[in-house]
Amino acid sequence: MMLLLPALLACANEPIGAEYGSQVIVPQDVEYSMDAALNIPEDRAGMLSYGYISVVDPVGDPVPGVRVELISGWSGAYIIPDGAVRIVNDLDEACDAGASTDEECLAWYDTEGERYFEWSGEYEDVNTIRPNYVQTVTNNRGLVPFFVFLNSAPVDGEGAPQPFAVFASIAVDTDSFSFTPTAG
Repeated sequence: MMLLLPALLACANEPIGAEYGSQVIVPQDVEYSMDAALNIPEDRAGMLSYGYISVVDPVGDPVPGVRVELISGWSGAYIIPDGAVRIVNDLDEACDAGASTDEECLAWYDTEGERYFEWSGEYEDVNTIRPNYVQTVTNNRGLVPFFVFLNSAPVDGEGAPQPFAVFASIAVDTDSFSFTPTAG
């Protein structure tokens, strides 16, 4: 019996699949404005948007420990787990002590919030990772907090910004929310 208990506890920490009838609930659609001068891929400047996904069982109760997949429908929109972003006060605080130029600084700029941020943890290597797909797990309240960093927007043939979607799936349910350019 004592040997069985550790095995059961180890299994309890593994992500679970959602029960049939569970729902994934996504944030409201997001409006964005993207100045053509800022719509430059890979320039580390763009809009940082915060949101969360929730998972509820068939009776509407939150479900912790459920595997959730987030997929960006646009290559210039990066999905970043909540714990992988560190907001910093200014560029000097954001740059490593050894960075001698802005190009060596690994800070990114949120044009909407007018603030700098750094990526941390497994996302720290910002020169190679552009996460358009993230697999994560709901927290103890049935939520997945995350950021979407819109580094560049999709455009049509005339250069006008276009909408795109971010999808969330728990295998038994999938939903999406849109990033839509503001009119005007």
